[in-house]
Parts: sequence; C-alpha cells; structure tokens
Amino acid sequence: MKPPKTPQAELDDARQRFADALEAAEVQPECRLGITAAAEAIAKAKANCVLATFIGNRNAQNEDRS
Repeated sequence: MKPPKTPQAELDDARQRFADALEAAEVQPECRLGITAAAEAIAKAKANCVLATFIGNRNAQNEDRS
C-alpha cells in the first residue's frame, strides 16, 4: 500500500494536471500563467471560506456548551 501523499505533493499533482489540461485545450502559452494564477486564487478563496465556516460552527458549538 502506498503511503498517503503530503498536501504539497497533492497540490503539485493538481497543478500539473491543470497545466496538462490547458495544454490539451491548446490554450496559448502566454495565457496559461494568468489562468493558472486565477484558478489558484479561486481555490484558495474557497478553502478560506470553508475554513471560516468550520471555525464559525466550532465557535457556535463552544458558546452553546458554555
């Protein structure tokens, strides 16, 4: 059984898959960097939103226990 990938390895794999998809779609090379940066910004914003929701829910549960 393979050991689980580190978060950084998973991120690197996702970046490579995204780059491969852009190449397969024949996106112009000069546009790929901007598209990749935008996709990473969207993913980061979504992760931050999920984290904020989790923290908000945890704080609400802690207040209920008090």
